[in-house]
Amino acid sequence: MNKNLPTDVLRTLVVIADMDSFTKAGDILGRSQSAVSLQMKKLEQLVGQRLFERQGHNFTLTPQGDVLLNYARQMLALNDQALNDLNPQAFHGTIRLGIPSEFATRLLPKVLGSFSRNYPQVTLEVQCDLSRNLRRDFTRDYYDIILGLTLLEPNTIEHDSCIRHDELVWVGSPRFKWRANTEVPLVVAHQGCLYREQALSSLEAAGIPSRIVYTIVEISGIEAALHAGIGITVLARSAVPDGLSIIAMDKTFPPMSTLGMELKIREDRTIPAMSVLVDYIKQALF
Repeated sequence: MNKNLPTDVLRTLVVIADMDSFTKAGDILGRSQSAVSLQMKKLEQLVGQRLFERQGHNFTLTPQGDVLLNYARQMLALNDQALNDLNPQAFHGTIRLGIPSEFATRLLPKVLGSFSRNYPQVTLEVQCDLSRNLRRDFTRDYYDIILGLTLLEPNTIEHDSCIRHDELVWVGSPRFKWRANTEVPLVVAHQGCLYREQALSSLEAAGIPSRIVYTIVEISGIEAALHAGIGITVLARSAVPDGLSIIAMDKTFPPMSTLGMELKIREDRTIPAMSVLVDYIKQALF
């Protein structure tokens, strides 16, 4: 008798591979690391093959694991498409998403392609803005989901509402050079931008003079100014644009706050597609 591959276990395998972590996969799927590991152990027993090569806390997929992963992606795509086709009302409508522009350029290409292919009857309305404005407009019912950024104190480990922490870094052209005892030229967004606030407060705390040489709200404009070498800025490490570098500043610079990422979901307007989109965003962030 042929055996059946359970889709929930295959979905766990895919998330583990995408996140490159059993722990992060468990966070996304709402399971403990031990529960995820047990699922994979049972899957190995079911297929009669080792799927993972483990080295301490790290792992790689075996050749057999890669084969099964490819099948798992195809089977899950068919599963989701079948449910969507048979019950289109469960995955239709409009979702209003608010997101900071520096994450939109790196996050949305990962999310929109696969989400739109699997749920073509869902319309996404995406707006980019400062996190402060996103939170304000979320309370005014302008958005269904927002990804907001918040500054945490240095050495902060936990924050209940954050789904991920990130490091703040100085970013500029690889050609940029700063000479001690001179003003640091800054490229920043308008007032209210947490990157701007962190750059100014960090330099002020260190007693290092600075000067804002260029102000623009869009990340594309900031990126262009940085490429031109007219100054530097502060960004999340995971949002550093291609072609720009993390600037190793002088050791006298004080540590900057940790960046926390929060996902807020409107609880009074939940449709199945909203929770699915949240999962896609979480997968893309990790």
